Amino acid sequence: MVTAYQAAGYDFCALSDHNTFNYVDFFPLVTDPEIPGILFIVGVEANCNDVGSGHVHYVCVGGITEQIVSIVSQTVIVSVDWAHIAHPMAVDWGGITQAEIEALTGVYALVIREETGYELWDALLTNKTQIYGISEDDSHAVAEVGTRGWIVVYADALAWANILASLQAGKFYASDGPVISAITEDGSKLTITTTTNCNFTFYGRDSTVYGYKANSTSVAYAYDGKEGYIRCYIVEVGTNKRAWTNAIMFS
Repeated sequence: MVTAYQAAGYDFCALSDHNTFNYVDFFPLVTDPEIPGILFIVGVEANCNDVGSGHVHYVCVGGITEQIVSIVSQTVIVSVDWAHIAHPMAVDWGGITQAEIEALTGVYALVIREETGYELWDALLTNKTQIYGISEDDSHAVAEVGTRGWIVVYADALAWANILASLQAGKFYASDGPVISAITEDGSKLTITTTTNCNFTFYGRDSTVYGYKANSTSVAYAYDGKEGYIRCYIVEVGTNKRAWTNAIMFS
């Protein structure tokens, strides 16, 4: 799997077996000398069955010990560097409500896959819950590598400490296709540039659309803070592939 991600152009990946922590194979946090050019990171996908709406999967990355799988709880993710909620809208093998997410601590993000995932994300942001929206491959076979989604992290170096700092600060964007070549924010304006023509939509409080630009490779939105927050949703023209930025939160 790591070789497949390296061949697909990934700089790093987290291997997260379901409820299985392979300490021997996934540690230490260094580049595998057998697979040069890619950093692989300790991970596990742990499920919690005591959340009211169903069992919730937490993908935990970094800082993991062999005991983590057994102590992931409903309200607290402990002793891990990063945790996010996988497939929060998938009722059959997940599903979690806004109130349940707001009761959690130690969770940084939720995976956005279904369109209803954006509605949940907006509801959380509207209620001043700072949480990031990510995309992930969730591949279960080599043939699926690079086909579903990824994040692009703005980090100073290809090292877990640098990647983690950027993840926790929300310095990344998510995509299942479009490439964002630049994101700049100067305190009053958000400017985004893509490598292909895209449609850009700016969302704020209660999923309100505050700005839109069609069929372009660049867009700028001047905000005044009354939006509650601003995030940009991007759809590539011709493919309908998506990308999105994290939200700028206003007090």
